[in-house]
Amino acid sequence: MSMTRSPDAPVPPDQAQQALQCLTTEHFVLQNARAATIQEANQRADLFLTSVSSATFARPVPGRHGQSDDIAVR
Repeated sequence: MSMTRSPDAPVPPDQAQQALQCLTTEHFVLQNARAATIQEANQRADLFLTSVSSATFARPVPGRHGQSDDIAVR
């Protein structure tokens, strides 16, 4: 006896419900994985930009040290 079903045969309701539940669960898991990946990428970009901007603002500007005092005296 063959267990194959013809394409035109209706799907039993319990199998349709199980298939829908499997697809919904898979979709939910994939959405969470995508959200976690995007969140991690945003955190890495934020950390990088914070480091670059901190290093840029903390670095002294060459040739400007003491120059404001000289201008004020003249």
